[in-house]
Amino acid sequence: MQDPLLGFTGSLGTAHPFVMLVAALGGVKPGDKILLASYGDGSDVLIFEATDALPAFQERDDFTVLLDRKELISSYTKYLAFKKTFEVESQDYYSSISALFRERDRFSRLLGGKCRNCGYITTLTLRVCPNCRKKDQFENMKLARKGDVFTFTQEWYYPSPEPPTTLAVVDLKGGGRIYCQMTDCSDPGIVKIGMPVEMTVRKYHEAIDLPHYYWKCRPIYT
Repeated sequence: MQDPLLGFTGSLGTAHPFVMLVAALGGVKPGDKILLASYGDGSDVLIFEATDALPAFQERDDFTVLLDRKELISSYTKYLAFKKTFEVESQDYYSSISALFRERDRFSRLLGGKCRNCGYITTLTLRVCPNCRKKDQFENMKLARKGDVFTFTQEWYYPSPEPPTTLAVVDLKGGGRIYCQMTDCSDPGIVKIGMPVEMTVRKYHEAIDLPHYYWKCRPIYT
């Protein structure tokens, strides 16, 4: 039986059963079966069987390390700001279902383009290659999930319950450069040019009751 983790994470709502599943994977061996059951507004029961790919996952994603990296909110007022319980300074966000679908390769899959003529890699949607000037030569390629900070800025004016907002330009391993927010970094003083980061899908904003997810980078803690 997996510990419910309430003393470590609190109640995470809909995500809680899946967090418990990730925690349970640390003590599972290939061939073991896992029963995942949840209840609340209805009930779901799922059965999984661990495969030989599990050890690689366990080596890469240690759940105890994630627990150690949790950050505590410093005040109840800040908690209310995160929960949007009272009105705080904000921007007029825009979400579009059609745009999310049209840009799904970039927003959800982190695909880039590679020029078939010269090999130039870009994270933008382009028709003309900036390097060789050939037209319509880009093909999709999966971009790396890790990279290094090329440059960054820390924005105190940007509305946020936890300023500053760190904006970074990341050189991805294997090619491609992406501009994104940095997350999981409560101490802005640790951000340096050249520091290793990894890409993670996070909520970017919400408008018209539509959450907009996008890729952010986070520091790699060793």
